[in-house]
Amino acid sequence: MFDTGQQTLTAEIDHLSSFWPGFFDFGKLAESVKRFAGQTTGITSARPGCATSPVTTGDGTSVTLGGAVVGDPVWSCLRVENGQAIVTMTPNSPLPWLLHAAPDATLEPPGTVDVDKAAVLAGYDTLIKTKPYAEGLLVPGVPRTYRFPVAQLPGVITGKIDTGTYLGMALLFGVEEALEVFGVDVGRLEIVTDAVRCLGDAIEAAHITAPPNADAVAGLTKAVLSCVSTAATAAGHQAPGPVKVVIGILTSGVSLVAAGLQGVVRTATGSDTFTINVDARVPPVDLHRTKLTSIRVPASLCDTNGDFTLRNGSAAGIPSRYGPLDAGTTGTVVYGDLDGDGHDEAAIDVYCNYSGGNGVPGQGFVVITGKSGKPAPIGVVKAQTQTPQTYLSAVEKITISRGRIEATEDWYHPDDAHCCPSGRAQTTWTYAAGKLTPGKPRI
Repeated sequence: MFDTGQQTLTAEIDHLSSFWPGFFDFGKLAESVKRFAGQTTGITSARPGCATSPVTTGDGTSVTLGGAVVGDPVWSCLRVENGQAIVTMTPNSPLPWLLHAAPDATLEPPGTVDVDKAAVLAGYDTLIKTKPYAEGLLVPGVPRTYRFPVAQLPGVITGKIDTGTYLGMALLFGVEEALEVFGVDVGRLEIVTDAVRCLGDAIEAAHITAPPNADAVAGLTKAVLSCVSTAATAAGHQAPGPVKVVIGILTSGVSLVAAGLQGVVRTATGSDTFTINVDARVPPVDLHRTKLTSIRVPASLCDTNGDFTLRNGSAAGIPSRYGPLDAGTTGTVVYGDLDGDGHDEAAIDVYCNYSGGNGVPGQGFVVITGKSGKPAPIGVVKAQTQTPQTYLSAVEKITISRGRIEATEDWYHPDDAHCCPSGRAQTTWTYAAGKLTPGKPRI
C-alpha cells in the first residue's frame, strides 16, 4: 500500500527472512571485521628500557633472557627478588597469546586493562574476569608476570597465538555492528558477561589453529551468533522477533565472513609462537678456598651400589657388591685447569676399605669442578693396570692440565709384598664433552 502523504510503501510478508536478504549486505559483517582488525593493529607498546636486560644478583649469579621471539610480539623484562626471577611480559601485538611456563613457574594475577585505549580491550577485560582458563592469556594492554625460583632455572615461557579468541572477539564486534542495520540493540556485547562467557566456551570448542581453517572459523562464527542470540534474548528481544531472523540471515553469509577472517589472521601472523628462555649462571666457586672434605663420590670408584657422600672426610656402611664399605680421604688434593675456563678443578685422593676388616677394594682421585657454584664431581681417575690374583693397584699421583690428566700408577707383580708394589705405569686421561676417558697404560 502506498501512502501519498508520507511517500512510503508498506508491504505485508509472511516472514522477515523472505524480505531482508534483498536489502542486507552480506559483506557488512566482513567489512566490520576488517575495521576491527585495523583498529587493533594500533594496539602496541613502546619498547621499555629494561627489555631483555640481564640481572646480576648480590652473589654474582647472572640471570638472563633469551630465546626465539620473532617480530617482537612481546617485550620481556627481568628482575630478581628474594631468590625469585620475575619476568614481566608486555604485549606488543594486537593478537592474544596463550602462555605456558615451566618448571615451577607461578603466574601473578593480571593487571588492570586500559579499556579507554581501544574498545576491544573491554572485551578482553571481560573475558579475563569471567573465564578461569584465561589465566594464562596475554592480551593487548595487559602485562603478565611469571616468577621462577632462581635455584630451579633454567626455565622457559612459550607463547602461541590464540587465534580463536582473536577471531571470536572480532566476530562479536562485527555482529554488534551488523545488528544495528536491523535496529536491534543488545548493548555493548564486549562487556556483556553472558555473551563473553559463551564466547569463551565457543572458542574452546572450535580449536582454531594458526593459520585458521575455514571450516573451523565457520563453526566458530555460527557459535558466536548463537552467543549473540542469547545476549539479545537477555536484552529483551524475544523469539520469534527480529533477532533470530537477523541471525538466520547472517548465518547464510558465514563462508564470506570466515574467508575474510582467515585473510586477516594470515596477514597479522608473521610467526604464531614465541619462546623466552630464563637462564641463571652461577659464578664458579674457588676450589682453592673451599674445604673439600665433604664431597659426592661417584659409585665407579669403589663399585658401590650408588654414589655416596663423604662428610668431614669419611663415610661408613656404604652398600656395595663386596658388602658394607667405609671410605675416607688421605687429604691429598691436586689442582689444575682441566677445562681451560680459567678456573682450577681439584682432584681428591679417596679410598675405600671393608667395614670392620682389612683390604682396599677401591682407590683413586675424585675430580671436582666448581663451575656450578658448588663442588661437583666430573669423574674418577683410578688405576688401569692390574695383575690377576694380586693386591689392588693404586694411583700414586696425578697432574692436571688443559684437557688431560697424567696418572702414575703403582701395581703389583705376583711376588710383591703388600707394602711394596714394584710395578709402575703411566696413563693419560683425556677430558672432552664433560667426560674423562683413560688411554692405554704405559708400563
